[in-house]
Parts: sequence; structure tokens; C-alpha cells
Amino acid sequence: MEEEQTLYMQQATTYQNSQDRTKKSGLMTGLSILGGSILAAVGGAIIYYVGTEACDRIMCIAPILMIGGGIGTVVGLIWTIINAIRPTKSIRCPQCNNEDRIYSSVKKYMCTECGTMLLLGSNKELDPQFSACAYCGLQTAVTEDHGQFLCPDCGFLRYSDGSEGDTSTQECPGCKKNVPASVIFCKYCNTILRADFSAPPVAAFGCEYDEDWKIGKSKSGHFQFARALLKSVREHLPLSEDILETQKLLDQVGQALISTEEASQDTSLREMIEKLMPEFDITYSGVIELELKQLRELPKKKKFKSDQLDTLLNEPFILARRRIEELFKESLEKGGGIGIWNEKLVTVTKDDSKSRVTNFIGLESEVQRFAAWKAALKGK
Repeated sequence: MEEEQTLYMQQATTYQNSQDRTKKSGLMTGLSILGGSILAAVGGAIIYYVGTEACDRIMCIAPILMIGGGIGTVVGLIWTIINAIRPTKSIRCPQCNNEDRIYSSVKKYMCTECGTMLLLGSNKELDPQFSACAYCGLQTAVTEDHGQFLCPDCGFLRYSDGSEGDTSTQECPGCKKNVPASVIFCKYCNTILRADFSAPPVAAFGCEYDEDWKIGKSKSGHFQFARALLKSVREHLPLSEDILETQKLLDQVGQALISTEEASQDTSLREMIEKLMPEFDITYSGVIELELKQLRELPKKKKFKSDQLDTLLNEPFILARRRIEELFKESLEKGGGIGIWNEKLVTVTKDDSKSRVTNFIGLESEVQRFAAWKAALKGK
């Protein structure tokens, strides 16, 4: 039986598959658009010429299908032709030796065989080779002509040709040692130094904390990233002015849990992850307390756009939490954590393309449970 992918790997694979990075994926997208559009146009024509007066409602959609199908056919045909003639290059993964043919313009690509992130330049003849980060030691697969990039694990500004990265420094508030200004954590004392991933340092012009940056992480890099996300949530709690912003914090908690599950695949990290669990509970407690306060202050009939409360409705972070609870079920409560997080805390009702909160009794109960747990911790 094939082992189930971690949530992180599911995200990474979905993201990779959404990019038209290979000729095969580009052609499949174009042909899918072309085929669907032709079917729509033909279906519309059949309805128009074969329909009867008794099918007036169906007849009215025939012109829409024919026009939409015609436009889609042109778009699909152009897309297919463009992807058929786009120049490609062959690259070999240094981790598993798998060879893929991708478009020449692609700069970042996840190996379809082993999941290694490949950072590429414009030279078609160069294959990526592993290069070590001067700060944290992470081995990253990169071609010599790729240019500057942020180390996926520590955030250090690196150069693919091996030249020295950003030389500006900062003093670690934990151990007082000087470390690079761009790094996420201190490698000497483990203090988190950067928790804002909205934009990289000024010196890292053209670089991003994007999905490809996340894909390039090692297991220990995921652990540090989860810690940084938790710190970010705590720092932004006092700044969250409404329920929409607080939902973003809940999403961040979910991402931290996803990276934690990925980190836990390295069994040597599990002891540190177990110690991190109460920090997750404390952070989550702060978020739901703020959520409850904001919901109590909302006008009773306050309505939002249909999808604006989807995080409260679907609680996407709960699946990631359940994975963690299953992995560490024996130690969650023993380690001082609260254990299982309850779900379905808020009832969101949708009508007429609007949504509103109609009940949050479950949230009130959960906040009270967390408050009792924190009070017990203080009493120890």
C-alpha cells in the first residue's frame, strides 16, 4: 500500500501541477481547453437546430454555448500551438538522476521523481548541482547561472556562482552573536529572527518567499519555518482589527502545522516538535480569544461576501491539526499541551451570495476550555 503523502507534499505537488512547466503539461492544458470548447460549440449547435418550441429554456442557452465554444476553441488552439513551438531544455536532477524536458524559460522546477527543488538559469547546457549554504549548510540544487536566491531553510541571500552573499549583519537578541541580516533563525541559539514573510530584505531584490522557496526546504527548515509562522501570528494578534484579518492568522497556524508534519518525517526532530506543541496551543488560544471578541462585537445581521468567512466555515487548519494529534497522541497531553482541538466552533450561513455568522456557542466553549488549561499551567 502506497504511503499517504504529507499535507505539505500534497500542496507542493498540486502547485507544481498547476504550472505549465513542461511541454506535456502545456499541451494537455491547451488540448483540454480546445476539446471542451469544441464540445460546447457542437452541443449548442445541436440544441439550436434540433430543439423544439417546447424547449424554450434550453434553446436560449444554445447561442451562449456556440459563442463561448467558438471563443474557447480559438483560445485553446492558440494555447496548443504556442506550447507546441515553445523552446525546451532537458534537465537532470542531481538527487535522483531523473531527466525532465521543461520549457527554456522555467527558472524553478520541482523534480517529478523525488520532489527536489531545482533552481535554473538560461543556459540550456547546464544541469543543476548541489551547492551548500554558507550559513546553515543546506544543499540546494542550482545552476551556476541562476543568480541570487534566498536559502529555503534560513533565508540567507545566496548566489549561485558561489560568490559571497549579503554581508550586512544583525545582532541576535538571544546570544548576542552577529548573524546575517536576512536569516530567519540564529544557528547558534535557535532564536527566531524573522517572522514577516510578506517581502524579503531589500538586498534580495527579485527574490520572493514564494511556493518554490517553501518547496526547497529540508525537514529542519520546515521546523524553523513553523516556529517563525507561530511568532508571526503572535506579533500580528494585536494588529488584527476585524474577523477577516483574524482568519488570515488561523490560516497561518494551519501552515505552521503543515510544515510541522513535514518536519516530523525526520524522527530526530520529533523531540523538539513535541516541546513545540504547547506553543501551538498558546498561539491558537490567542487567536480564538480574539476571534470570539470580534464576533461578539459584530452587528447581529452583519453580512459578508459569500467566500469571506470560508476559513471559519471550513476550518482548513483542523485537518493539519488532526495529523499532528495522530502523530503525537501519546505525548500531547503529557507534554503540557491541551491535546485535541475541537472543531465546528462557528456556524456560518450562506444566502443570496452573502454569508454571516449565526452561532458561535462552540467557540465560546472552546475559549473557556483553553482558558482553564492556561490557568492550570500557571498554577503548576
